Amino acid sequence: MNYDEYVALAHQGAEADAAGDFEKAVNIFYQLFSTDISDVDKAMMCHNIGVIQKKMGKEREALARFERGMSYERVHGRIVVAEQRAAYLYRLGRLADSLRAYDHHPLEMQDYVKRKLLPTLAAFNWKQWLALTAFILVLGFTGLHAVRIARELIYWQYHRDEEIRGWMTIGYVAHSYRVSPYVLHQALGLPDRPDTRPLREIAKSQNRSMDETRAILQDAITHARPPYPPPSPPRREGGGR
Repeated sequence: MNYDEYVALAHQGAEADAAGDFEKAVNIFYQLFSTDISDVDKAMMCHNIGVIQKKMGKEREALARFERGMSYERVHGRIVVAEQRAAYLYRLGRLADSLRAYDHHPLEMQDYVKRKLLPTLAAFNWKQWLALTAFILVLGFTGLHAVRIARELIYWQYHRDEEIRGWMTIGYVAHSYRVSPYVLHQALGLPDRPDTRPLREIAKSQNRSMDETRAILQDAITHARPPYPPPSPPRREGGGR
């Protein structure tokens, strides 16, 4: 399968999932899984199928699919599917099983800690350390939550100024580019309240192409950053400041 075919099918699967057509989405991802894609891609197809099966209430099938995905990602030192399975088991109240999710990934976890986690933490300034410490204290120093928090902080360090894509939300873009969501809502003519729709859905609702929406957001981001003056804060109802 060539790259363009892969991307087209993956988009179809994502759109079917977003539209609530879970059976269609699962069939598309199964189709991709059955092709000659790489082990890492097969692991991600298992991840996608498992996530959708979770939404369908198919607990046993979802867990089995996650385990299948783990078998593909393990040899490449990845833990994306393992983390999804662990989180799902935790939500099901199966804490002991959740904590055992990484039993087959000891070397991969050590490698992850050495290559990414420790160097990133070593580069933290005092404000980042203070924020991380405060978060950990609030959550009671629970190991599972602490790791998830640290990973989130690290995630955004590696996803700054990420290319704007249709699957992103306004909140995601605002976080990646470190601007106020209000700036992006204003640029698109949206009310100043949380909007969790993917950008592709917002573009469609406004009869715009994704390229046009991306250009509008990029322009707003540019003008919200130095050397331009900071944008005015949103007006509150009643004329307050």
